[in-house]
Amino acid sequence: MRWNFWKRYQGSTVRPPWYFILFLGVVFFFSAFSLLRVKINTTFFPYHADFTLHNSDPGRAEGVWREKLTKYIFLVVIDGINEESIKYMPFLSSLKKNAAYFSAHAPFPSLSRTGYATLLTGAPPDVTGISAEEKSVLDSRIDSLPNQLQYAGWKTAFVGSSRWLEFFDTVFDLAAVDSSYNTGDAIFKEEISLNSGTTKGREILWHGTYQDTPDGWRYFTKRFGLQNIYGDDIATSKSEDGIRTSKALRMWKKEGADFLLLHLQTPLYAAKKSQGVQNGLYLNALRESDLNIERVLNAINFKTSTLVVTATHGYTPAFLGRGYGGGEAPSRTVPLFFKGASFKEGNFGYAELSDAVATLTALSGAAFPRHNSGKILDSALNLDEETINPAKFRLRQQQQHYNRALHASQKKFIKLYAKEEKVRTLLALFFLLGIVFILWKCANFLRGMLFYLLCTGVTFGFYFLFFRTLMYPSAFLEWPAYYLLFGVNLFAGILVVLFTRWLSFKETIFHSVLFSGFISTATVLFVAWYAWIYYIDPTFLMVNIFFQIQAIAMFFVYTVDALYRIMLGRM
Repeated sequence: MRWNFWKRYQGSTVRPPWYFILFLGVVFFFSAFSLLRVKINTTFFPYHADFTLHNSDPGRAEGVWREKLTKYIFLVVIDGINEESIKYMPFLSSLKKNAAYFSAHAPFPSLSRTGYATLLTGAPPDVTGISAEEKSVLDSRIDSLPNQLQYAGWKTAFVGSSRWLEFFDTVFDLAAVDSSYNTGDAIFKEEISLNSGTTKGREILWHGTYQDTPDGWRYFTKRFGLQNIYGDDIATSKSEDGIRTSKALRMWKKEGADFLLLHLQTPLYAAKKSQGVQNGLYLNALRESDLNIERVLNAINFKTSTLVVTATHGYTPAFLGRGYGGGEAPSRTVPLFFKGASFKEGNFGYAELSDAVATLTALSGAAFPRHNSGKILDSALNLDEETINPAKFRLRQQQQHYNRALHASQKKFIKLYAKEEKVRTLLALFFLLGIVFILWKCANFLRGMLFYLLCTGVTFGFYFLFFRTLMYPSAFLEWPAYYLLFGVNLFAGILVVLFTRWLSFKETIFHSVLFSGFISTATVLFVAWYAWIYYIDPTFLMVNIFFQIQAIAMFFVYTVDALYRIMLGRM
């Protein structure tokens, strides 16, 4: 039988060509594979730097240290607050008037561990390699602020979640930790080396008090089988963040800590427990954190000390209560406060979270961490040019070494990534040409494009209804959200089929599927190309995910529609 596509628009209904059926199956599986690949890249970047840097500060090798512009640094990090959270925190709200304040951009993905790494190294996730909550290991070559401070003779201390010590165990002289580990994590497996990390000055929160661990907190954790998140019980959030703050203040006053990091955790746990931020549990956690920050401020002598308050990421209402991990402003825009003799007062605009590292390093007189990408926030410094220029000069040296090494590493990655992705990209090109061929052979595809756009519009409408945001990751880090969006696209495709039947259009869904495949494959090509140049950007991941899911749903709708017409004997 000779298939004539023109006849379908003259009143007859004929079967589509065999190569369209082949195309349907191939692009379906190709879209599914691409979606899986994008999901993996959302959790683990396909690239992170692989390079060794020697310190670019000659003073370090010579034992020459610059003048300290501050003698002590107290860094408070809160998990799960953003700029909007401050209005529920009376003390922090008032602090905006008598401290240097910045709206800081947390790195993407906006996860706790990603923020931990960037906040102390000044390096973005594509350099640290920390782009997921689990299974991320910080390269031992990545330098950090407490490491440089420790080398310069500062006594470093930490109070908070033991997850920080996965990355920074050896750079803290003192540490009082509570566990955020779950059953099945590496710390509870027999094969793990319990000798890793220092054993000095380690205490662990257990039954409301910090216990000495002379053989190391890892041994203590293993010996007593402490798992399933202890020390972070949301039912006792008020007392536990208070316990952490009290311990940090004792270290500050009595144990001689020069650099102290206090990690307050309960706002994030409250948001996760209640799956949102507009509820009493979360607001109570914010107020409790606010009171603890006030306690810290009242204990600091600002003539000699600097207080920094910030967060690793924010939280936003989202599907499944995930609320963070994405690129939307509520999960990435966090407060950044500096208060001390070296700082002015007022709102100084925008900054990157990594800029805190460069700014504190400049004040400390230590060498800049080798992998730092941040800049000195000199607009907020109450210092003359003569005082700050030496630090700026040393930062330029560090950045030059860093940029040269990073560029060489990126070139190496591009070659490797292109080699690994060559087959996938060639297949995408082949399918793209196939789509063009089919569109050329078929009539009235523009009508199908219009209906495809209708399907896209309906989908975006449902998308807004369910997620209330165009940015995907706070929802899309969880697989059920993929299934839900597939269902939304499926429903939109069904509406298109019903609409074409109602208007008596013939085979419009056929061309909608063609156009869907065209857009789907084009986005895959674009994202693959972009990944050769930069690490995956959240916007492009969102576009890729959206159209891949839409293509799969449209193909599914067409297949069901075709089977239905076969059953009715209409093909």
